[in-house]
Amino acid sequence: MEGEPTGEEESTHAAMGEEEPEGSGMWLRGIEDISFEDDAETPREILELVRNHIEGLDRKAAKRKVLAASSYNEHILNHTREALFAIARQQRRDCPKGQPKKRTYRANTEPVANRLAEDCCALFQFIEGGRNLAEIKKMFPTGTQNNTWQSPAITRSRRLNLS
Repeated sequence: MEGEPTGEEESTHAAMGEEEPEGSGMWLRGIEDISFEDDAETPREILELVRNHIEGLDRKAAKRKVLAASSYNEHILNHTREALFAIARQQRRDCPKGQPKKRTYRANTEPVANRLAEDCCALFQFIEGGRNLAEIKKMFPTGTQNNTWQSPAITRSRRLNLS
């Protein structure tokens, strides 16, 4: 069934000694069907769900709890990430503009669900006043941010190459 962890995923988590955090439940199930294009209230509701379940947890425990709540479903996690981005942009003027990277399968990296859950935890921390702007900026493709500062060494290197 789609969204359910495969036997391989379950054995991987068991092999890593990861247990489902207490009270994880399925509190994120069903949110992938909610549209919040022109709705400011729904992202806030999603933020409250996330806050009620992971506030006060360390990043590793929070990530496990978000993954368990979504049943490792990429659609749910992506939808949660989009809602948290909407809130971050409303509450933090320093939140980058533009579209974040689309998380896709890559053979040599963490599974997509893990990276999306990590994004959700980082965004939650950012919304709550965390000083992790550099981590948030990494969620965007290079060159799409308004910040165009470059090190003097790179600038000098370009000038030398143009001569």
